[in-house]
This record gives sequence, structure tokens and C-alpha cells, in this order.
Amino acid sequence: MSNDFLRAAAFALAAFLFPQPFPAQTDSAPPPEDLRRHDPVRTRSLRVRATVRDGVASTEIDEVLRNEGGADAEAVWLLPLPQDAVADGFTMTVGDREVQGEVLDARRAQEVYESIVRRRRDPGLLEYFGEGCLRARVFPIPARGEVTIKVRFRHVLAQHGGMHEWRFPLRAFAASGRRPERVSLDVELSASTDLKNVFAPGSGLQVVRRGERGARISAEWRTAADVPDRDLLVLYSLSEAEFGLNVLGYRRAPDDGYCMLLLSPRRTDANAKPLPRTIQFVLDTSGSMAGRKIEQARNAVRWFLQSLAPHDRFNVVPFATEAEPFFPDLVPADEERIAAAAAKVKRIEARGGTNIEDALRRALAAAAGDPRDGVLPIVVFVTDGEPTVGQTDREKLLALAAELNRGKARLFVLGVGDDLDTKLLDRLADDNGGARDYVRQDEDIEVKTSDLFTKLSRPVLTDLALEVDGVALRDQQPRRLPDLFAGSQLVVLARYEGSGRKTLRLRGSIGSERVSYEYEAHFPEHDTVHGFVPTLWAQRKVATLLDAIRLHGRKGELVEEVRRLAKEFGLVTPFTSHLIVEEGERLSSAAPPPPTAIPVRGAVPRDRVPGSDPAADARALFGRLGQQEAGRDAVAESVAIRRLQVAGDRGETTKEAKAGSTVLVQRAGAKTFYRVGDRWIDQTCPTDWPARATKVVAFSAEYFRLLAAHRDLAPAFALGSRLVLMVGDRVLEIVPEQG
Repeated sequence: MSNDFLRAAAFALAAFLFPQPFPAQTDSAPPPEDLRRHDPVRTRSLRVRATVRDGVASTEIDEVLRNEGGADAEAVWLLPLPQDAVADGFTMTVGDREVQGEVLDARRAQEVYESIVRRRRDPGLLEYFGEGCLRARVFPIPARGEVTIKVRFRHVLAQHGGMHEWRFPLRAFAASGRRPERVSLDVELSASTDLKNVFAPGSGLQVVRRGERGARISAEWRTAADVPDRDLLVLYSLSEAEFGLNVLGYRRAPDDGYCMLLLSPRRTDANAKPLPRTIQFVLDTSGSMAGRKIEQARNAVRWFLQSLAPHDRFNVVPFATEAEPFFPDLVPADEERIAAAAAKVKRIEARGGTNIEDALRRALAAAAGDPRDGVLPIVVFVTDGEPTVGQTDREKLLALAAELNRGKARLFVLGVGDDLDTKLLDRLADDNGGARDYVRQDEDIEVKTSDLFTKLSRPVLTDLALEVDGVALRDQQPRRLPDLFAGSQLVVLARYEGSGRKTLRLRGSIGSERVSYEYEAHFPEHDTVHGFVPTLWAQRKVATLLDAIRLHGRKGELVEEVRRLAKEFGLVTPFTSHLIVEEGERLSSAAPPPPTAIPVRGAVPRDRVPGSDPAADARALFGRLGQQEAGRDAVAESVAIRRLQVAGDRGETTKEAKAGSTVLVQRAGAKTFYRVGDRWIDQTCPTDWPARATKVVAFSAEYFRLLAAHRDLAPAFALGSRLVLMVGDRVLEIVPEQG
């Protein structure tokens, strides 16, 4: 199959509305004015439903079009499709009337795209230059009235990197500058064999697994401002293997590549022997937990007891001035002990100080004392305050935990509220193979703990390591691979050197047994299909650097690497937004006016009104990173960075910075562009670009020849008709027509 087909993932559709006054203009007779200022038709709502079984998708689209003009209108409805896609059963119904549609190959579709772009002076459609399309005409759309369109068709999904790909180019709906007012998406996956990795990197999508062979992906955006302007993508793989592993590579030769590895175990396996596990719930019951929090905590303990399996050993360790375990040592999770623990829950009270030292001593000593081979010790540590009793020095407490944790217990930390030593809690989790999270003021302790216990209920593979024959992985994110639990999915991003089909080995432990699994993985020499992979890697890398700065101090090389990556990839975070402004100022050179400031969430100096200088707010936030030892700002920093570290796991990628409705940075293909005045400028342009640039008039014959010769420029050209970019060693400035 062609690269175009793979890039569009066999499923790419969007409704491009090119409304025209009745009678309709033909493609060869462009009107004298820019139609974008006079478009009477808009999409009021759009609902897309797809059922995918064994790689074949059946799609239904319901769309409501409204004509705000004073006369009947006709719209040309286009659904971009890849050149090699085979779509059958294509039907369109307008109201109760069936409308005849046609399938255009890539050559004919390119002519249609080009003619519409010329006529409308709107380059948004160029995103799909070189792809085929489905086309139909919708008429009449009554003046100040609405019509409902229903579209149905089937198609076979393409595969890339061993994964089926379902793509919805939502960006296309803004091709005329007017996004749909409301969009909903519902995709149901089912297969005859096990679904392994299911991944949706588009912002706002939720993935819900339904056993081994089903999943549902859904999203809803209720206002036009919320509708993403990025193509939505769902990736999934099929496998009967015990651990499913897929690799997606991105590389522009001769540079090093980027790869994303998706790893997931079987969700259920009746023949799998459960791993032995000890788990302790260490709960802060100091006076600050009084009221609603202590009642939530009691419910959390009850949920913990329900999550236990017969092969577990457990304990509950409430602590305040001292730790007071329910049992002298770990006990079997039999009915008698669970009932006894449930009776003790009622007696939990909130009073006294916060003795973290004693709590750590009790839990970690017990975790190290289990005589069984291959046991996985887990400690869940919940607290709402800083240490006030016993040892209170952070470094000494960390050293104590390292000394006591001879059993290599995984320490999961849940901080409640804002009066917390986040540096202590985060490092306890990071240094001891666990994870951290926080329950903010408006959140429920019980919900967070129940989610965590559900995840931890079935460990399947521990002490993971990855290696590839003939390919070097570097800058791996996360550096230390976490344990795998049933129902979970591990996302690993890295740079790679080398290429070709290679053997990838996953090593780990199942109980006391060390195991190894081999997979064939392709690391491409040149492949630019999945442009989100390098951006996601950079986002994770920046999050790791920010966390290191926060926890260990501002080292020059860490700060400089954050700056470099944020500028190169246009990463917008609460701590790097000001870099977007600075980079725009650098590129502006002889191209005023300077970019608009960016609103940034976060604390600002108390002698200045928040929001009066958003770029300065961001610089101040970055400058104070890690200076707060405890309190609301410290918790906010930890939460913000943690979200960056796991954003890709939830299917969310970096969002653009906006000032009002102005987007100041865009990633288009492999390039990052900054908004400078009314131009988009390639981040790789030199500061003297005005003196070196060759001007090309937008929508001219030369403009389209350039695009035909460099198809990879299509995403950049779709940004607009005022553009400065590097093509090889040349600086090209795309300028609008005069007059």
C-alpha cells in the first residue's frame, strides 16, 4: 500500500462545506470575492458513529447544516479519503431524499481541492492534498433553515506498525474558518481475537475497555471553541500473545528517530497463576483529617479490604502521633482477618500529630519480612500533612526509607489537600518504584484510592526491561519502567539509532521466575506518518526535566534543555509558555508587530495583578519552580508536572497556547511555527530571514507547483496564506495576492 494510504489510515473523512449562492457556481468559475466572508452555511452539529469489527469499519454520520443566508444555498460535501481506500455502500440522505454521490481518485480529487482553494482563498483543504475523496452536492438548504444529512459507508482499515488505524480528520471542519458548533464521536471496536493495545492520542477522547475483545472510544465537544483542530486517531492491535507489544516509529533521515512502544498484558487469563502480593494501607489519621476527610478515609479502607484476594497478605496501618497497625504483622486475606479489619475501621478517629517516620518504619519493615519467594510488596501511603512528630527532616526521612526498604516495596503516595511536603512525598514514590497523586479540595479520597486499588489488584509482570538487537534506545521516557498490572497499558517513548526489522526483548519477573518475551519490531529509516510521536516524546522529556528541577534544584544544563525542547517542539506548559513569546520575539526581527502575550495559570508575584503581563507570569512561575517546599503552590507544581508525564496515557497531547482566540504556536508536520503579527514563521528560520526570503504568491501556479513537488509541506501550507518557512536551505515567504 502507498504511504498516502498509510498516512490517512484508510479511514479519513470530514465534511467540507463549500456553500454557494443558488444557482451554484462551478469549480471552474471562481467568484470575484473571497467567499469565506459570505459563507451562509455552517455545521450546527455533527455526530459520527463507527462500528469496527476485525478491521472493517461501518460508519454513520449525522450532520445538521444551517443556512443563515437569505436565499437557498447549495453545498459541496467532501470526505477526504486516501488514494487506495476502498469504500463501498456509500449513501447520503438529505432529509428524506437520497442524494447521489461519487468517489474521486487522488488525481481528480487534487484538482477539486486546488480549484476550491483557489476560489475560496482558504488553504485549510490543502491538508489533504493528494488524497482521494467522496463528493456529493447538497441542495437546497433553505434560507435561514436547516437540513439533516445522513451518510453511511464501509471500508477496510489500514495497518501501520502492526496496528489498525482509524482516523478522523477533525481539523478539516475548520477548513473555512468555522468549526462545527457541536461534535460527538462514538467508535466501538470488537474482534474475533484479543484486542491488545488501544491508544487514542487526540485530545478529549476516552477509551473504555470491554473485556479482552472489545473497546469503546468516545468524545463530545459542546462548543465550537472546544472542538480540536487536529485529526483524531485511534490505534489498536490484535494478538493472542500473553503480552501485546507494538512499536510506532517516526524518522526523517538522516536524523535519529523517535519511537513509541505500547505494552499491555491480557486483561483476564483463567490459566494465569496469581502473583503473591503483600499490600498495606498506611493512613494518616492526624487531627487535620477530622470531618469529611476521615469519613472518606474509612470508606477508602473498606474499598481496600474488598480489593484483597485470598493469596494476599495485608495490614492496615493508621498513624497519627504513632502508628497503630490493625495487626502486629502482615496476615492472610482470609474471611476472618478481613472481617476483623472491617470491625476496626469503625474505630478510626482523627486526632494527634503526624508521625511519618513511625509509619514508614512499621510498613517497610513488614514488607521486607515476608518469607515467600517472588512476592510483590506494595505500600499505599495516604497523608494530608507534613511530618510534625518524630523525625521531620526530609533528607533523613528519605534516607531512612531507603535503608528500611530492603524488600523493594512499591510505595504509592496519595497526598490529601495542600498542607503537604510535596518534595518528600514525590521522592518517596519516585525512589521506591511507585507513583504519586494528589486529592485536591474538591475531590474525593475514596474515588482516588478505589481507582488505585483496582489497578494494583492483579500484578502480572514486574522489574521490566527492554532491549533491541541492532538498535540503540536513548532518552527513554519513563527511564525506570513501572510494573505491569492486569488491565493497564504501558507507554514508552524514546529516541532510537539504527533501523530495520529487529528483535525486541521484554524481560521481567513473574513471581520468583525471570522471563523473557521476543517480538519483531520495525524501526523505520524514514517514516513520517505519526507526527504526534516526537511531540509526545518531547513533552514527556520536558516533564522529566521540570520534575528534576523542582525536586533537586535549578542546574544550568537542565534549564537549557527545557528551553531547547520547548522552543523546538512548541511545547506549552504552565512553566514554558513564556518561551513561546520569547521565540516569537526572536523570529519577529523585521516583522512587527510582536506577538500577543499568553495567559498562563499559576501564582504570580503579590505586588502585581495576575494576568496584567501573562508572559511575565509564566517567567515568574518557571523561575520559582521548586522553591516552594509545601503548600498550595507546591502541590499545584507536582500535579501539573505529573499531568505532563502521563498525558499521552490518557490520549491527550500538548495543547496550543492561546491569547483570547489567537493561537501562538502550531506544530504542522515536522515543523513548529510561531505566530508573529499576521504571519506563521518556521522556528528554524534565521533572524535575517526578511533579507533572504523568496516571495511566493499564495494560490498562484508557482504555489501549487511547490506543493506538488514537496507534499510534506501540505500541513504547513494549510496554516494560512501568510507563511515563512525553510525548504532545504531556502527561505520562502508565502504572501497573499495584492488587491
